Amino acid sequence: MAVKRAVGLMTTATLLAVGMASSIAQTHDHGGPIGPSLHVQKRLIDLGRVREGTTSEAEFVLENSGTEDLLITSVETSCGCTTVKLSEEDKVIKPGEQSKLVARFDTTNRLGLQRKSVTLATNDQRHPRITLTLMAEVETLIRVLPQPQLLLRSARRGMALPPLEVYPTEANAKLDKLEVDVRGGFLEYTREEVTNRDGVEGVRLVFSVPAELELGLVNGMVVLSATVQGEQASMPVRVTGQVVGDLVARPAIIQSIDLTPRGRRFAPITVASTNESAFEILGIDAGEFIGVDAQPQKNNKEWRIRTFLKEEVPDGPLATKLVIRTDNSGQPMLYVPMFVNVQSRYRLEPEIVLLGASPERRSRRVRVQSFGPEALQLLEVSCDNPYVSAMVEKSATYSDRVRMVRIELQNGDPPSESFSAQLIVKTSLSGAEELRVPIEYSPAK
Repeated sequence: MAVKRAVGLMTTATLLAVGMASSIAQTHDHGGPIGPSLHVQKRLIDLGRVREGTTSEAEFVLENSGTEDLLITSVETSCGCTTVKLSEEDKVIKPGEQSKLVARFDTTNRLGLQRKSVTLATNDQRHPRITLTLMAEVETLIRVLPQPQLLLRSARRGMALPPLEVYPTEANAKLDKLEVDVRGGFLEYTREEVTNRDGVEGVRLVFSVPAELELGLVNGMVVLSATVQGEQASMPVRVTGQVVGDLVARPAIIQSIDLTPRGRRFAPITVASTNESAFEILGIDAGEFIGVDAQPQKNNKEWRIRTFLKEEVPDGPLATKLVIRTDNSGQPMLYVPMFVNVQSRYRLEPEIVLLGASPERRSRRVRVQSFGPEALQLLEVSCDNPYVSAMVEKSATYSDRVRMVRIELQNGDPPSESFSAQLIVKTSLSGAEELRVPIEYSPAK
């Protein structure tokens, strides 16, 4: 028994030794892995603060720590603002050698913290794809505080907007000149010289809504062009929001891009007084295909309007306008555009049936589905060609809105010539009482 136990111990030791030898065999004689192996000394490079409109570079050192040639098969960047300099020769890295990849980042029209990536695909089986990252804080010559944006949150005519202050980005720089271009002239503004707490001189801009500006949504831009110590820079300021009168409707537009079934109710429209005065809605016109219902809220200082699709609306895109008539002398009418994609009353699948003379092509099924509130009934199915028969599959009933129709060639020798036909389906659907599906037959070659 002792001898057997000793043999067992020797066997285990032998296996361990073999395993260690095998593990050692998978590495290079100096500890590196067998085969190609990509090692990047620094995968993230922070470029720090850079000037907008310039191009900055990040250099990544690629090393092959394996025993075979490393091949870089593809290089992808996260956006068009980042390009890579890597020659064809540098895409093949010998064992123990290095190659340099230079990523160039174009900062034009990019402000704030930026993070861009370069993805490499290689023949390194352990890590076939790696991502290199470069970061930068992109600044221009000027700063706009609190942010380069103007939000018109239900602004009234004549209202002043929160001010913007413009300063040089560098504290020891001087703002020599500042020009303001209101694209379209939809805002008025005043300006004054200011100095911040750090003693940096700048300009305060106070924009206001002109008395003659049209009511409704606003989406525009103000461009600030500055000269700082002889250098020029510009910065866009986005202007978005809504100009309102005594009354405001929210949402200002109803839009349904997805297929919308008949009878669907949309999110309610709230018409509210902006000056806390009561008002009456005298009437609403939404066209012949939109149903409406209006109810007063908050002592007639607010009204809630519900809209829905009528059953008689046609299939496809529908563009209309909700016209709301009120007793407010300053705003007797409000308009809410509506864009809806109306779902079809039915769907046929496939939309065309292809038959052939071979056994597997002699028969096909057509799926008929309705989207209305009532159950689908197929009153009659037929084909206008004597070579083809059609029948409703009674057992294939998945729901009360789905029916299956079987189409097949009549028994006997199949026709030797191609022909066209139509499947005729008579249904219980209002507005889709008769559906037709084209049938194309081609004999076997």
